[in-house]
Amino acid sequence: MSSNNRVVITGMGVVSPIGNNLNEFWKNLKNGVNGVDDITLFDTEKFDVKIAAQSSIDLNDFFDRKELNKLDRFSSFALIAADQAIHQSKLLNSNFSNERVGVIVGSGIGGISTFETQHKKLLKNPRF
Repeated sequence: MSSNNRVVITGMGVVSPIGNNLNEFWKNLKNGVNGVDDITLFDTEKFDVKIAAQSSIDLNDFFDRKELNKLDRFSSFALIAADQAIHQSKLLNSNFSNERVGVIVGSGIGGISTFETQHKKLLKNPRF
């Protein structure tokens, strides 16, 4: 990268077990809030582990049911956080070229529920 190419962070967004926006996340991080709680996203009866760090965000507040049927939970988080970052940047209010703007998403293991769902469908109806 030459010295003429610069990268500037203009906005940030977050969806996490300790906060679903930057202010909430930062406050809880500084205060040592623990995001681990009982698992609520699936039945844990047959599992030894009953706790996890999961986000409590209600995706219905952001997407309609039709959209949610097409999105993995991880992808929904990415879109929500990206939207937060874009709004924080205030780039929508400027004449900035869309071709000079990007969003970087970080995730530990995104999209696994989609793989799992599709694998179950394949096992029920193997066409190959």
